[in-house]
Amino acid sequence: MHVGRVGTLQTLYHEAFHDFMNQIAPRTPFWFNEGIAEYMGGLKVEVTKKEAKVVEKARILDGRLKVLKGALPMALPFKDIMLQTPGQFYAGPVSFKYAQAWSMVHFFYETPAHRPRIEAYARALVKGGSSKEAFETAFGDAPMDALQKEWLEYVKKLEPKK
Repeated sequence: MHVGRVGTLQTLYHEAFHDFMNQIAPRTPFWFNEGIAEYMGGLKVEVTKKEAKVVEKARILDGRLKVLKGALPMALPFKDIMLQTPGQFYAGPVSFKYAQAWSMVHFFYETPAHRPRIEAYARALVKGGSSKEAFETAFGDAPMDALQKEWLEYVKKLEPKK
């Protein structure tokens, strides 16, 4: 299977971001590690002889969106996926969990009202907090059912790249 330049770069950005996360926050929960790596894998960088610059971010990953929309009823409650151990995250419908994690990161970073929560979550992890501590710091006071419902509506409105 040939994925081409875009797919190759997406994979390289994804894997490079794992390395970055492992260096700044070695205890990153797997939903966030995979979700943020997918989110960053969606960058588009233009390189010239003089510079490299990000020209597009938060791109919609068509494959992840297709998996996600095809199985939305199986979405895990946010608290459950956010607190899963590696063994739990990598068991069961793993492709769907990647898609859910990517879309959650996309939702939190691209919705201005929720960006402070995900930034607080990331800061707690960088400071060495556990997944539970980071969750409590950023989402402990959040109405999780309402937040998840808002995410579901967000996902339903996402469209593949034309």
